[in-house]
Amino acid sequence: MSTRITHILVPTDFNPASDAALACAKDIADKYGARLSLLHVVTDPQATGVWTPDVYVPASPQTQERFLREARERLTNAVTAEEHARFSVTIEAEIGAVAEKIQDFAHEQHVDLIVMGTHGRKGLTHLFLGSVAERVLRSAACPVLITRAEVESPASAGVGASVHVAAD
Repeated sequence: MSTRITHILVPTDFNPASDAALACAKDIADKYGARLSLLHVVTDPQATGVWTPDVYVPASPQTQERFLREARERLTNAVTAEEHARFSVTIEAEIGAVAEKIQDFAHEQHVDLIVMGTHGRKGLTHLFLGSVAERVLRSAACPVLITRAEVESPASAGVGASVHVAAD
């Protein structure tokens, strides 16, 4: 792995933790002059539950294309026009297994750093749903910086994201 950060991947599922990750990635990209890639992986909504039904019908190609189109629009709107130019932003939306698609994209696009949010699930929810961030962290070929949006409370008003860094 190169010690120079030139390409940062920000996988997003459009939640507050992903927003915190994007803000963090922008700061890093600004400091190092790196470019940003934003990625959203669409999972088939029929298969997102813990208990899958015996009869499974995948989303139609038209529905999948609509999901991808909407994701690309949201990714485009996640950064300003000035940021698009400054960070040479690329956007991508794909369908598949989230952690695997993130890892594949990072490898294929020679990403130096992945900055991603986590929901911070605990207990049975984490056991059954797992953690995409954890799976990416365990097998990514580049460093992974994980952020988590703090829950807003009177004591933490104005406090940013907590950051957890791990690299092999």
